[in-house]
Amino acid sequence: TFEPHSGSVAETYESMKALLEAVPALGVAYDPSHFVAMDLEVTKSAFLLPRTAHVHLRNAVKGNFQAPMDRGVLDFAWVVKQLRAHDYDGALAIEYLDQREDMPAIGADIVRLRELLLGLTAA
Repeated sequence: TFEPHSGSVAETYESMKALLEAVPALGVAYDPSHFVAMDLEVTKSAFLLPRTAHVHLRNAVKGNFQAPMDRGVLDFAWVVKQLRAHDYDGALAIEYLDQREDMPAIGADIVRLRELLLGLTAA
């Protein structure tokens, strides 16, 4: 799999599509926080979902792929709905990086995101 993000060979939706076309067996590690950080419209990432093999989730803001739950803008309900619509049945990994100056204490954010995801996936 590859994980599209800033500084990689796949940091635009066009380059992601080109990579998927060039390597038909390639899967995606889907992490929409990177799209938020790069100021890409997350809803335009749905073309990645049929090839998604793994999902990483955390909240984000423009310019930063990691943000506290109360400041981030990622629409987790949309993400979960789209994953279901594309028959994704794998795990949802919460991926917050520890020991960052902008988020010195991530434990509460992990718990909040876990509870939100449990509520969104309970149906």
